[in-house]
Amino acid sequence: MNKRTIWFIIISMGIALLGSILLQMYWIRLTLQETEKQFDREVNQVLLTVVDDVEKRDSKYLDAFVDLPTIEGLTKVTELKNKELTDRLGNRKGFVHIDSLLKKNVQKLGDRPEYHYGIYSFRDSGFVVIDNQFTVTTKTNLMSKSGIKRGLYSTPYTASLFNKDDFGAGKLFLYLPYRKQIIWKNLYPAAIGSLIFTTLILACFAYTIYVIQHQKKISDMKNDFINNMTHEFKTPIATISLATDSINNQNIIIHPEKVQRFTKIIKQENTRMLGQVEKVLQLAQLEKKDLQLKFTEINIHDILHHIAENLALQIKNKKGNLTLDLKAQDPFIDGDLTHISNILHNLIDNANKYTPELPEIHVATQNVNNGIEISIQDNGIGISRENQKYIFEKFYRVSTGNVHDVKGFGLGLSYVKVMVDAHQGSIQVKSTLGKGSTFILYFPKKQNKI
Repeated sequence: MNKRTIWFIIISMGIALLGSILLQMYWIRLTLQETEKQFDREVNQVLLTVVDDVEKRDSKYLDAFVDLPTIEGLTKVTELKNKELTDRLGNRKGFVHIDSLLKKNVQKLGDRPEYHYGIYSFRDSGFVVIDNQFTVTTKTNLMSKSGIKRGLYSTPYTASLFNKDDFGAGKLFLYLPYRKQIIWKNLYPAAIGSLIFTTLILACFAYTIYVIQHQKKISDMKNDFINNMTHEFKTPIATISLATDSINNQNIIIHPEKVQRFTKIIKQENTRMLGQVEKVLQLAQLEKKDLQLKFTEINIHDILHHIAENLALQIKNKKGNLTLDLKAQDPFIDGDLTHISNILHNLIDNANKYTPELPEIHVATQNVNNGIEISIQDNGIGISRENQKYIFEKFYRVSTGNVHDVKGFGLGLSYVKVMVDAHQGSIQVKSTLGKGSTFILYFPKKQNKI
């Protein structure tokens, strides 16, 4: 899967996810609007029920004057309609009756039945009653107030009391401080469910992107491994083929010393290929936990001296130096001699390989935390901060295009990390690109039995 395809998949999934989220938000918004409309209808119906009851009581009182002579009856009706709104409602007894009707009906709206009501008088241009209490509240003197009175002036729930042309007419206002909570209560399950599922989808989307990127990286690493392996095997195979052809040459076969030289070359190249195959098999064994370590008491200083002797010629050929600063007073640890030797050999060999010219390699030891610390410092090409996170992964090699100036499969540092962990040790790298690297190893003196 190429990079363009991966980005196409990611963008397509992103658009689909965004569309799903927007669609859910749209439906929740529509549901909220419809719920608000339904709630408003129910509240207005409550007000109409209360007003209808009040006006029926008023009509019964007016009907008492129907049997009077026409002029007298009209006069009485007019006087009644021109009364103060509070008098017409029956004063405190009437307010308590209105409050009881509101309480009975508001309780049917939801679990938060708190409410406040106000009776507004057109004649006084303000509230004359708020929650059964006489008051004088106009919009002018409300500007410095807050809470219930401001809520009454801003509430959308109102109903007219009596005919607007009457001198004693007004309005009934109902304020519900928990209106939003009541409306949202029925939407909480759907909203929370939507949020949970959206979060899960986002998490799966992020994980999918991570897996795609991770698989792409693994694929690139495997491709690099195959390319490197092909390159590593191609040179010795070509050398063996050339040496074999030379031996078969009639001018060579009659000279035993020349035949011996070519057979030696064949053996060296064969050993080289065998070593590369062993690295792959060895790491496979480590991953399967099939490799059994043979712990004995080993001397780190002896191993370092032996490695220095073996690599001295290669380092000197590049006009470099390898210095040992072995300050550990107790260089003995419990470890597998073969693997500890391979670990140190790989790191010192890498220090030489990745220093193009005039390598200066410094190896130091010291005793710390009931164990030994080994540092291997070079003045090579260094490792960028980004690549430092991946250098211990299997098959990973710092990308240099198609240039194979440093040979290998990308298994060396992976093997080192696995074996250091198997010895209950630790490894860290400090490096600056273009200035060199320092690998710091720690091995405990004794192995904890698990």
